[in-house]
Amino acid sequence: MTPPTRAKRKAAAPRKAAAPAALRASTVTTTSMVVASTSASASVSSAAAVALAASRFELRMDESISATLEASLLNRPKNTTRNYAPKQKEFLDWCAQQPFDPMTRDKITRKELHLFLHEKVIGRARRSHPAKKQLLDVVVVPAICDTGVTADNVSEDGDDQDEDDGDEDEETAGGDITAMSIGWSTVNGYVTAVTDLWQQQQLRGVNSDPNPREGAVSRLLSVERLKENERKRVQHVDRGIGTHMDGYSREQMRLVVDFFVDRNSDAALRDCACFLLSHFALLRGDDLRPIELADIHHPDMQNEGPGDCFAVMLLL
Repeated sequence: MTPPTRAKRKAAAPRKAAAPAALRASTVTTTSMVVASTSASASVSSAAAVALAASRFELRMDESISATLEASLLNRPKNTTRNYAPKQKEFLDWCAQQPFDPMTRDKITRKELHLFLHEKVIGRARRSHPAKKQLLDVVVVPAICDTGVTADNVSEDGDDQDEDDGDEDEETAGGDITAMSIGWSTVNGYVTAVTDLWQQQQLRGVNSDPNPREGAVSRLLSVERLKENERKRVQHVDRGIGTHMDGYSREQMRLVVDFFVDRNSDAALRDCACFLLSHFALLRGDDLRPIELADIHHPDMQNEGPGDCFAVMLLL
C-alpha cells in the first residue's frame, strides 16, 4: 500500500484533535445532568421534609384539641353527662340502623336530627325510673342519713333514665292520656344532647355542617311548644307548676330546718347549710356539694343597720 502523503496526514490531524474535544463536551454534559439530578433530588427531599414537618405539626394541634375536649368531658357536671349520654347513644343507635354511608352515618346533620325527632322522640311514651318512683312513694321528708346520701343523691348516683322529670307533673295534671307521651322539654333535651355531640365533632374537625338546632329543627320545636301550650290551655293545666308559686312556704321551710336540727349531727348540720344555701343563693346540687369551709367568707358590712352586719360570700 502506498503511504499517505504529508498533505493527507495534515488533513487527518484535525480529526484526531476533534475526538478529545467531543469527549470533553460529553463529559461536561454528563456532569451537568448529574448535578441537575442531584439538585432535583435535594429539592424533592427538602419539600418532603417540609411536608412531613407540617403534617407532624398539624397532628400535634389535633392531639392538643382532642386532649382539651376529653378533659372538658371528664370535668363536666355529672348530671349533664347522665342526661346527655343515653340520648346521644339512642341517636347513634338509630343512625346505625339507617341506610346511611357507613363512613359518615355518625355525622350530625340537620336532616338526620329532624328525622330522628319525628320517628323516635315526638309522641313516644314516657320512660320512668322504677327505683326513683318507688323512692318518691316512700319518702315523705328528705331522708338524709349521716353519710350525706339524700333522695336526690340516690337518683343521681344510679342510672338516670327518667329524662322526662320536667314534664311529669304537667302531663299527669292533664289526665292519664297525656301522661303517656313526653312533653316539649324532653324533646328539647334530645336536641340539646345531639347538639352537644355535634359540637364535639366540630372540635375534632370531622363535621363542618351548620348547627343542627337551627333551621327545620328549630321550627319543629316551635310547633311542638305551641301544640303543648294549646293542650294545657284546653285541659286547664295549672300554670303555676314549676314556678315560684309551686315552692314551699316559710312554715314548711322551718319544718325542714327543724328536721335537720333534731338529728344533731355533723352531717345534718352540713345538709341543713346546703338546703339553706340552695334556697337563698339559688344554687344547684352540683354547685353546693364541692363547697368547702375555705370557700365561705363573711366580710363585715359597715353602716348597714343599727347592729353588726356581715354578708356570706361563696367562692364557686
